[in-house]
Amino acid sequence: MIAYSCGHKSDWCPGHDIQSRGPCYSCKTELIGTEVNFLRCGKPPVGGYSYNYQVGQYESGVSVYLVRDNVILDTVRSEFVDRPWYVGRGVVVGIGGDDEILVDVVTCRKASLKQIKKLV
Repeated sequence: MIAYSCGHKSDWCPGHDIQSRGPCYSCKTELIGTEVNFLRCGKPPVGGYSYNYQVGQYESGVSVYLVRDNVILDTVRSEFVDRPWYVGRGVVVGIGGDDEILVDVVTCRKASLKQIKKLV
């Protein structure tokens, strides 16, 4: 079992962040370098880098939501739910400007209706 600097005993901590049920910032940073399952709302950007419109620059990877045991470990932003959903695996490379996980995509495909129903 891994002990994280934030004191958690697992690599995600639902309920820790009052605003969402996702991992706290410390748990997210300790995932850097590990391969994770993810959900992406909208087709992944060509070139593999998400664009942060708030600061006007590219981020170090593709922004995604973590998925564990068919559960999305964060609250999906309402402005993204109408986009096509993609599922995949990726290596965590950093944390984005909105505290989202950034990955280097290993595999990614459009989510089937069955996969979407499992996640919501």
